[in-house]
Amino acid sequence: MIAERSNELVADIITQREENIDLSLVKRTQALIGVLDNDQLNKVFSFTTSLIKDNNNPFKPVSKEQVMRDLDASDKDIREGRVKDAHQAMKDIKARLGMPV
Repeated sequence: MIAERSNELVADIITQREENIDLSLVKRTQALIGVLDNDQLNKVFSFTTSLIKDNNNPFKPVSKEQVMRDLDASDKDIREGRVKDAHQAMKDIKARLGMPV
């Protein structure tokens, strides 16, 4: 039953992708989990766990106090004019990396 439903979800994803319809992350994740065997699921779990434990991971949890300090620093930068248009910033980054602008 679970495998059949997972196959249906994968088919839905392929169909909707072809129709250029955006799918929710939850639905895509459910479909993926449903078609992986236990060994594959363990590998995915180990990998994601390693990302969380990695000291260089920029997405590790931070305290509320750190978030507030970061927001204060951002506000100060804005007040003092240290800002850049996001579109221009992306163009600059792409140019620096040798990517087409």
